[in-house]
Amino acid sequence: MERRDKLFAAGLLALLFFAAAAGMFAVHFMGKDSKQEKAQEKKTAKGMDIRVVISTGDFSGIFHDQAVLSPVGPCILSWDQECADLQAGTQWSAAEFFAEHPRVSVCRITPKEQEGIAFCSIARGYGQPVYQGTLEVRRTSQGLVVVNELPLETYLRYVVPSEMPASFGEEPLKAQAVCARNFAYRHMQNPAYIEFGADLDDSIRYQVYNNSQANQAADEAIQATAGQYLLYNGSVIDAYYYSTSWGFTTDLSLWGSQVQPYYVSHWQGDGTRSLDLSREEVFQKTLNEETGAFESKEPWYRWSFTITKDRILENLRELPLVDLDTLSDVLIAGRRPGGSVRELILMGGGKTVSLTRESEIRSAFLPKTEQVTRNDGSVMDGYEKLPSSFFYIENHFEKGELASVTVYGGGCGHGIGMSQNCAKALGGQGKDCREILQYFYPGTEIGEMPPL
Repeated sequence: MERRDKLFAAGLLALLFFAAAAGMFAVHFMGKDSKQEKAQEKKTAKGMDIRVVISTGDFSGIFHDQAVLSPVGPCILSWDQECADLQAGTQWSAAEFFAEHPRVSVCRITPKEQEGIAFCSIARGYGQPVYQGTLEVRRTSQGLVVVNELPLETYLRYVVPSEMPASFGEEPLKAQAVCARNFAYRHMQNPAYIEFGADLDDSIRYQVYNNSQANQAADEAIQATAGQYLLYNGSVIDAYYYSTSWGFTTDLSLWGSQVQPYYVSHWQGDGTRSLDLSREEVFQKTLNEETGAFESKEPWYRWSFTITKDRILENLRELPLVDLDTLSDVLIAGRRPGGSVRELILMGGGKTVSLTRESEIRSAFLPKTEQVTRNDGSVMDGYEKLPSSFFYIENHFEKGELASVTVYGGGCGHGIGMSQNCAKALGGQGKDCREILQYFYPGTEIGEMPPL
């Protein structure tokens, strides 16, 4: 009897053990499913997280010599399988951390609550920037790379005010919020920085992020359009936008891309105009005449400057596969729809160079220190890039040799999609967000986003 009791007790304990083990396994398995569900939630409508590479202080690159961060509230510093607390106000140096942990290549700082993290070693338009979400710091052979991970809608709170002033009005701000959401979403589908697991960066190379603080007008525009995207045949489009047009938009042929029906070259002003702007004489005449363009009073509507031959050669040396030691002539060999330069030909020393990419054409005449005179008479001492590829040139010769080139142009930006200043003008005419977007992207509609 005693032996049977012991056997029964042992069997009961074994049964309880396996039951407990099964229960533990079930809890673990459910936890895994829960994580998968949460990951899936991030890929639907309002729950998505975006990963943004933070540029250096002057936005010239993404590799930092140093990264000094300071939590606004308590944070957790994590690396490999370890973690440590960071108190509010702590000055944390990535360089010092990696020096103390030579085998570690990536670490993350995550706020315990909703407070941000100050990036002390860079500056932005409003001073020392503070970032919401998590900051990830990665050590590379070229320097430190900092990635900010945060919810998409929170990200937009710092994009919209960086891209469009609150003074532009409610409806243009809503249109900007939709475009910025589209642009971000499309890069989440096709990340630009796969090597860092990041979607895009915070500069004008993509869309400017956290160069201005969040404000009420932008927040209201984002909330009013939450979860709304610009769609064509049910798909989210890129929704490109830029600062100022020269009076006309252009299409995707500017970048050698497949032409889309919602990106067309059209007049942005009173009435209708149908011109063949691929013809040089038509473009020049139109650029120089008074028109009823909606943006005709904007500073960047028209601009001009004179650049020396030596400066052009200096610019060309920074372009790959361009080998010119001297410059004897420059000419525009063709134009695209909307009037942008299709081909720029430069000759010198028996060599001929043809530039057809928009970025190269704009780089050739980069006015680094030249005085740029704008539409309103203001003068800028240098500009970080040629304002647009909508320009014509006038060569100046001295003793039979090219000395300088005067560039006459219009607009600021690539000219595809929505002109922000034209959106402001349309808002001033009483157009709402939907009407503004359909003006720039004909055939599209605003709707909910399909799953990522």
